[in-house]
Amino acid sequence: MRLPNNLVPRMHRTLAAVGIVIVVGCADGRRERPRSSPVSAAAFDAQQASPTSDAVDLDARNPEGLTDAFSVPEWSEPSKESIYGTLQRESEGEPVALVETATGIAAVTTTGKVVDQLVMAKKVARSSYDVRFGIIWFVRDGSLEALDLRGTQWNAVVVLKQMPPLPPHLFPGTDRLPDDPCGRPCVELTTSPPRFEVHAERNDIVLVTPREELRLRAIAKYKPVLTTTGAAFLSKLENPPIHPQPLPLVLSTSILAQGVPGADGGSAGGCNGTCGRGFLLARFGWSVVSTGRTCECDEDICTPRCALYDPITRRFAPLSRASAWTTQPTRSEVFCDIELDASQVAYRLPDGSRLCTKDSCRQVGGRVFAWLIPGPSVPVQELRESYSDGCGS
Repeated sequence: MRLPNNLVPRMHRTLAAVGIVIVVGCADGRRERPRSSPVSAAAFDAQQASPTSDAVDLDARNPEGLTDAFSVPEWSEPSKESIYGTLQRESEGEPVALVETATGIAAVTTTGKVVDQLVMAKKVARSSYDVRFGIIWFVRDGSLEALDLRGTQWNAVVVLKQMPPLPPHLFPGTDRLPDDPCGRPCVELTTSPPRFEVHAERNDIVLVTPREELRLRAIAKYKPVLTTTGAAFLSKLENPPIHPQPLPLVLSTSILAQGVPGADGGSAGGCNGTCGRGFLLARFGWSVVSTGRTCECDEDICTPRCALYDPITRRFAPLSRASAWTTQPTRSEVFCDIELDASQVAYRLPDGSRLCTKDSCRQVGGRVFAWLIPGPSVPVQELRESYSDGCGS
């Protein structure tokens, strides 16, 4: 079933056909209360701990591939008096994770130490971190709020009221949006002029199912409003320095886990060539390897299943239980896309349920949605395979 034309808006257009209206500049005032900041902070250059963390993704400095008119100020570490600088000092060199908890948003180390309570509020939801600009986005009472970690003000700013259930995406420096600004459904925010645009449709499907139609209609019920404080916040980000992004891990040609069905290139275990292959976690001495795949009947791409692999002992462990080593890989975890911290001594699971080090994996009282200083991640798309040999393997 295709969605009727009046319900399938294209990019660069508002979703007025399904009732989504773009409104800019509704007045709303909120004063920020500064919090006392430390006088000094110890330098913590975690990027020097890993050669890959120095690699810069050029697309991250020009994230949307704009013309030469788009120039980015050179990145420099935020001030020691900033929230970012405070967290580095108080963490005493440990990797810092950003965690959505029952009482707000906290900064927590891999040993479980709460460095600081960044947001104190119940019912905080959909928290995310845009490391490019050092901004934590979250939704509270139906409004999108932002906390700038590069600043010294510890109160968040209400940016949009009536925020639809879509992730925000900041596009600084210009009002010229590309054809596909987010690569996924999102609320696009621009800085000059400060405004927003809702992009609700998916670009990875051709036939719109009844379920997708219902999703679009649900989003259409939201009528977002840009607040006065939100417009002022966005305008200050017109041309900010962009944090260099670490490149993802590289699929190793030398890794071949022994004992994985299909690792010999056959189709056993639902593999068509990637089983037993994976990515080296150099600081751990282990690898993340594909051990199988899961296919859905209505999908063209199969999702890999992964496990940790120790090439010395030839044993496997679940990504969520780094100490539970066995001779055979587990089939219980259908994910691979872990993200390391900048020093590459810890990783977080994609569902945010745990932080893991070489010693153990632990829960830290909420959903871990980001690292303060992220490192490389596993590019799961390199392990995905086309659906070609049956369903539900």
